[in-house]
Amino acid sequence: MGERGVMKRAEELVKLAMKGNDASHDASHVFRVRDLALSLAHEEGLSSSPEAMEIVELAALLHDIGDYKYVRCALSLFELLLFVYSYLIARI
Repeated sequence: MGERGVMKRAEELVKLAMKGNDASHDASHVFRVRDLALSLAHEEGLSSSPEAMEIVELAALLHDIGDYKYVRCALSLFELLLFVYSYLIARI
């Protein structure tokens, strides 16, 4: 799966995981964080590295996944990472 495929799945995961949250931590919040992070990365000169920009974008998209204040079921860190990995990568 290419970079865009992973980002598309990350966006889908954000929409799924943040559904029903208040406006302070809904999907729109995450997409605003992503846009700001990419803008800052560009200003800092990271845009010459597609890999760096991909890391910034993915980190911004996933930054609230598993936030204990919003998770509806308890997951260990390992379970959370496994879930994110399987959603983004393994579902080809």
